[in-house]
Amino acid sequence: MTTRTIEVLHLEDQVWDAELVERELRRAGLEAAIRRVGGRDDLERALRERRWDVILLDHSVPGFGGHAALERARALAPGTPCLLVTGSLDEETAVEYMKAGAADYVLKDRLTRLGSAVEAALEHAAHRRQLERQQALLQQVLDSAPALICAKDAAGRFVLANQATADAFGASQDELVGRDDVELGADPEEAEARKRSHRQVQATGQVLRTPEEPFTQPRTGVVRWFQVVRAPLSLPGEEEPLVLTVATDVTEARELAVQLQLSQRLESVGRLAGGVAHDFNNFLMVVTGNAELLLRGLGSDDPARSALEQILAAGESAATLTRQLLAFGRRQDLRLGIVDLDAVVSRAEPLLRRVVPENVALAVRLAGDLGAIRADSGQLEQILMNLVVNARDAMPEGGRVTIETANVEVDEEQARRRPPMPEGPYVMLAVTDGGTGMDEVTRSRAFEPFFTTKEEDRGTGLGLASVYGIVKQSGAFIWVESEPDRGTRFEILFPRVAPDALEPSD
Repeated sequence: MTTRTIEVLHLEDQVWDAELVERELRRAGLEAAIRRVGGRDDLERALRERRWDVILLDHSVPGFGGHAALERARALAPGTPCLLVTGSLDEETAVEYMKAGAADYVLKDRLTRLGSAVEAALEHAAHRRQLERQQALLQQVLDSAPALICAKDAAGRFVLANQATADAFGASQDELVGRDDVELGADPEEAEARKRSHRQVQATGQVLRTPEEPFTQPRTGVVRWFQVVRAPLSLPGEEEPLVLTVATDVTEARELAVQLQLSQRLESVGRLAGGVAHDFNNFLMVVTGNAELLLRGLGSDDPARSALEQILAAGESAATLTRQLLAFGRRQDLRLGIVDLDAVVSRAEPLLRRVVPENVALAVRLAGDLGAIRADSGQLEQILMNLVVNARDAMPEGGRVTIETANVEVDEEQARRRPPMPEGPYVMLAVTDGGTGMDEVTRSRAFEPFFTTKEEDRGTGLGLASVYGIVKQSGAFIWVESEPDRGTRFEILFPRVAPDALEPSD
């Protein structure tokens, strides 16, 4: 039995009938605060003023029928139970009221059941509100989850989807319901692969896990990778189970794994190359040293002189290669000191302009207020030369090469995406071109020694390898961003240091 006072709004034009209703509610043990209204305007005003626990409506009020009253009550007070209390009501009309949302109806000559009818309506409304609250809470939980969560029917149509799923398709949650992936603009091949997994779960009734599954976003064309779990959902009355899908975005983890593998491979190759270059350089010194001694003992017209000069020229070329290999293997001696990167770029600019042809424009954008870095200024010039030459060769038809410097702050998210880079202040050097660009395979091998896409007589494949080695030996970090026919950007981040941390570098 209800013990609290319930707030009742009663549409009744007859005062005597309203008093009978109030007396019957008290007799049933209900503490009710009743407000009687006699027409449309009073009803609407009362509905707008406050919230009511229950609404009692008369079927026949002069100028305002019960159907219209029920419609307004449900529109202005959704969720509040509405009961018909009327003098007479045929069965067909009563059914119409129930279909329109009335909780119950009570005839005025049978008011003894009014109390139990109100109690039942209040209990049902409380139960419905609890279910709605739970449903709203569940939807909030689903929408708060970063994973894509959805349920699909036997035909692969969405029955339920959280906000992350809707965002992935570039649609609203309502737009997803009742439609399949292809109807929502998904890649047909990817959609068919998902349907096969869907059917497998339905057929076996077992959970299916996929470590990596691509998803091309319909509106943007961006490809993301997901770890997907599919499970059957059996509902009462449903012959075929729904399929619950939970997809976790692993794109960044996948990219980080690729970066780690590349870094490990370069480290291994670097150690090997550095060791080989060091030993080879020792042998080379013996060859060139003896060749120089022999050359000093020969006359200017000695026929052996030309052969020895060719040996020395080849030795010098070989020495250049070993220096590049030693740089890649981080076994080159660097003269580290405090460096103003803007000054290094300005000093190297005239030489850089001489190495690019007339159809290639060189743009230099210096920060001006750049922080100090710890590096070898001579090797920085070598980095610039190698990157600009590489950019030039990527634009045989001409274009633009841009050199930029800037102060940057690496936050936690950026550091996580570029391991093992710590957070903090850095100085950036970037070289960007509008050339042919690189595909993913070429990009992953860009820093490997002796790997080149140039013609055989146009490069040794050691330019970027030596850049990589110098950067790493300087405690800096380098990345390459490139796509076919969209140019290439090399970005180097040097840790920023206090200007008085070291003696200036020459």
